[in-house]
Amino acid sequence: MRGMEELLTDLMLHPDFVQALLDKLTDYLLQTAEIILKNFRFEAVAISDDYPTQHGLLISPHQWRRFIKPRLARIYQLIRKEGRFVMHHSDGDIREIIPDLIEIGCDVLHPVQPECMDIFFLKKRYGQRLTFFGGVSTQDTLVKASPGQVVEEVRRLKKVMGCGGGYILSNGITLQADVPDENLLALIETALKNW
Repeated sequence: MRGMEELLTDLMLHPDFVQALLDKLTDYLLQTAEIILKNFRFEAVAISDDYPTQHGLLISPHQWRRFIKPRLARIYQLIRKEGRFVMHHSDGDIREIIPDLIEIGCDVLHPVQPECMDIFFLKKRYGQRLTFFGGVSTQDTLVKASPGQVVEEVRRLKKVMGCGGGYILSNGITLQADVPDENLLALIETALKNW
């Protein structure tokens, strides 16, 4: 509505305006969600909101906690009240706010991009409280590796990330045309084999 550059400037120069804007957007989303949740049966709701680049958040964790977290908590709360799981999509490096997402009720984090975060550390640290969705690199492994290397990486992800549950094996982000067919086939065939 404002454009990224204008909104980032507003955060610093016009924080009251940003608060009011985000409150109105949250109210709209909650009203829409109530209609959908009451009229349709499904297991989870996916929230999509990208906060970072591949090297960290676009705004400080303090700003995220001030402007985004309380409103996101209201949305999560409605979803969970209706007995649904919350899946949150945010590309990039969101390590600094993962504990916050867990605290307000995130069940599934998507995507888990190995280009941006140490996904094995995340599994060890948060794997008891969060399901990870993704993990196969779409910028490195699927594009540059041989099919045999893709098979080995998928096996490793299944073994480490899948240990104890809480993992949905998938490509990290959207597949692009630069992924060779044979690598995609290697991913699918290996993913389908028994753990």
